[in-house]
Amino acid sequence: MSVLSRIRNNIGLIAIVIFIALMGFILTDFLSGLNNIFGGPPEAGTVAGRPIPFQEYQERTSLALQRSPGLNEAMEGQIRDDVWTQMVQEVILDQEFKKAGIEISPEELYDMFTGTNISPAVRQYFQPLFEQQGRPFDPETVKRYLEMAQENEESRKEFREFEEYVARDRAQRRYLGMIQAAFTASDAAARRRSADQSRSASITYLAVNYSQIADSLVKVSDDDIRRYLREHEDEFKQDAQTTVRFVKFSLRPDAGDTAKTFGNVQKLRASFAAAQNDSIYTSNKSSTPYSKSFRQIFELPEGVRDSIVRASEKSVIGPVLDRGTFKLFKLVGTQPASEAAAKVAHILIPFGADSATAKTKAGSLAAQARGGDFAQLALDNSDDFNTRSKGGVLGWYRKGTFGTAFDKAVENASAGSVVGPVRGPGGYHIIRVIDKTSLTFDVAEVEQEISYSSSTRDSIYGLANLFVDKLMQTKDINLAAEQMNMPGLNVFETTPPVTAKSRTVTGLQGGRELVLWAINSDEKEISKVFNIGTDYVVAQVVKQQPEGLPSPEDAREQVEVKLLNEKKAELILSKLSGLSGDLNAMSSAYGPGAFVNTAQNVTFESPSIPGIGADKFLIGRVFGLGQGVTSKPIKGLNGVYVIQVSSVTEASEPAPEAVATLKSSMTSTMQGILGSKITPALEEIGDVEDNRAKAEAMSYGYR
Repeated sequence: MSVLSRIRNNIGLIAIVIFIALMGFILTDFLSGLNNIFGGPPEAGTVAGRPIPFQEYQERTSLALQRSPGLNEAMEGQIRDDVWTQMVQEVILDQEFKKAGIEISPEELYDMFTGTNISPAVRQYFQPLFEQQGRPFDPETVKRYLEMAQENEESRKEFREFEEYVARDRAQRRYLGMIQAAFTASDAAARRRSADQSRSASITYLAVNYSQIADSLVKVSDDDIRRYLREHEDEFKQDAQTTVRFVKFSLRPDAGDTAKTFGNVQKLRASFAAAQNDSIYTSNKSSTPYSKSFRQIFELPEGVRDSIVRASEKSVIGPVLDRGTFKLFKLVGTQPASEAAAKVAHILIPFGADSATAKTKAGSLAAQARGGDFAQLALDNSDDFNTRSKGGVLGWYRKGTFGTAFDKAVENASAGSVVGPVRGPGGYHIIRVIDKTSLTFDVAEVEQEISYSSSTRDSIYGLANLFVDKLMQTKDINLAAEQMNMPGLNVFETTPPVTAKSRTVTGLQGGRELVLWAINSDEKEISKVFNIGTDYVVAQVVKQQPEGLPSPEDAREQVEVKLLNEKKAELILSKLSGLSGDLNAMSSAYGPGAFVNTAQNVTFESPSIPGIGADKFLIGRVFGLGQGVTSKPIKGLNGVYVIQVSSVTEASEPAPEAVATLKSSMTSTMQGILGSKITPALEEIGDVEDNRAKAEAMSYGYR
């Protein structure tokens, strides 16, 4: 009771302490927010201890995106990553250039533009200019361009950036060349390589493949998977991952939007028909300005071909719906074609097992078709599943589809006639020529895409917000979708999970903001309504996997087969270890599943062993054994093997010129490999920290 009394007596002091603590917590959070507001986002990252400001990264990214307008979010993401990689490499390589004493002087830089040692980057930069003028690269012209580039600040800035790029490119080439030149293959290495290629062995082996043991006889536990992951940590370590489920409400025109667009296009019929200048009219009314061009009938949209063939000049056809767009077509004029085009239907009778029987059947059908219902005969008999339900109609036919015999028959037939049977690549055709034309057509078009209205957008946005309300009630996105009971409302899941590096979400036209929200949210958290491309999206985080090794559940599919094979190998090794005698005797004693095989001319550089497959470890073991030696059972990639070396053919001493050739080849190959490995290796040891996702998230208000 004395404790309670002391609390009651000091209640005022306790209240003050609690108030101060709360205010401290609030002020800390407030000041942190002010720092984010006024101090800006954190650095984009650090490289070798040097910060890369987020603002500089954003400016360079914006400049790169301005040079490539019209990209989707995935392509923009690639450009952002390319800019980041370039900035990282600049920091790392500049430090290396300084250590190596590599410096590009102003005189050398000028020489790369106008001298005798022109930079490849400079040639590429100016190549379009010289191609346009139809003459070879000329340093004097480049000099005049350099003088002109100094006339205004914008061109000076652009050219300074290009100069920096050219200088860094030369320094990088020099640096990489210096390191590559340090490697030269030795004569001894060339002779060893020659021996590896020429020394061969013939072997006999006993094999028991893992596939001979049923998976049900061994079991892979979660502990087995954890052990395997720890032993192969570098292979399986992964970034933090977030699994998100989401629904999308697509921004598509409704019936009212379609009717409105149809009405708008319909109103243009009279003025389009009366227009005297179709180029000016279509430029004002359509996204497809008219350009005089005579086209074959089958080159026009399918839905308007029959009408165009029968139309008079200056008449307007439509509105016609063509892939989400209402179009009007005006026949401006016609001219004779080099050859006639035909609209045809056909019945296909396949050769089957007996070509003569197929021909007889086709002949009988042709006779019926000339005086009967061609469409019904096609439906009942044709093997062309794409056309038989449409009366066999192929439409306006483009030559070459069914071979020259088919083309010739159509060419010689008149409109309305039935010909055949005609032999084609897949069978016999009975052909009905529905119509023909010997003209090409000059057609102007007016089009209006059916787009959603603001009221449609508001309606769909309203549905998305209703779903958020339902999700707030159920706390489960699958249950919310089920209770909304909307046709076509499906729940999608990010597969694979998203990470800080993810730029898009599978199934969406982008989604970077959704990714940033997700990786900064807790499990079960519910998103706002995102507008991504032509969708409104509502999401819920269902799982957060921290950085490190995946869980046994997530990794099982990747590693289970390897662990099953490990356990099968133990069973096979246990059974083989008690056997003796020659390989055939051991195979018989082992029982079903074991077999003996031979392989000839195996070399150290062989890609595989016949009957075993690609297994470099086994090939190495072969050449570790002496002639006549039999190995103990060896675990391989696909089974357990006992190998006996039957014979070894030693390599002869290579000729000096062969050594020189191989040495040169080895040097060139290794220098190329070095060149490709240097920069990634420098990045790996350069302690690169990528904070772009954190900075981007803060710019959206997520942290």
